[in-house]
Amino acid sequence: MAKNESKSEVESSKRKAKKRKQQNQAEDPHEEKVFLEQARKASKRKSEPLEKSPKKRKSHQNDSEDSANSDDEIREPTQQELHESEKPENTLDIETIRQKKQKSHKKNLKIKQDQATLKESERNDQYLTRWKHSRDEWKFEKLRQVSIQKSVLDPSKMSDEIFPIALEYLAGTKGAARGLMGKAAEEDIKRLDKEFGESPEAKNDPVKMSRYKRARELVQVLQ
Repeated sequence: MAKNESKSEVESSKRKAKKRKQQNQAEDPHEEKVFLEQARKASKRKSEPLEKSPKKRKSHQNDSEDSANSDDEIREPTQQELHESEKPENTLDIETIRQKKQKSHKKNLKIKQDQATLKESERNDQYLTRWKHSRDEWKFEKLRQVSIQKSVLDPSKMSDEIFPIALEYLAGTKGAARGLMGKAAEEDIKRLDKEFGESPEAKNDPVKMSRYKRARELVQVLQ
């Protein structure tokens, strides 16, 4: 009996303590106020990123615009622009990177060709001048002779001052080379006669007329 009474008293004490704790929580307004304040601060922190988000979107928009402007500066032409650039008139005056490179390459190649032609012409002039005026210092060169045979009719490769000396030099040509030079000169005469007949104004072209006269003189020398 004593044991049951002791157990009953313990349970009664626990129930009373639990009841007092509940009453204290209900009667303590300070604890409820702290809880509400914490809840308000948490709600405020959640709302702050939403207020700053428009600025971030605006910054992102500016970055996108800058990126678009940068892309416009370095972009390749569109398919329509490329198609337009291939037209003969090229109304939009579009020039691709590849076309620029090709244009630059052709320009550099033309400069090198002109430099090589000038250098070859100077060598031929020196060779013929030495043959004419300093025979003791002159030495036969097969490559020079071939070059002179190919350029004798071209005013851009042999000057009018050197041409008479070249005629005199080539008059001594023998073998197949003599026949080939005569044939090339006769073909030039026929071609230019036909062109002058079809277009009389072509006679006003000094380069064509010079070549025509040279071809006739060369034919006479080789006959």
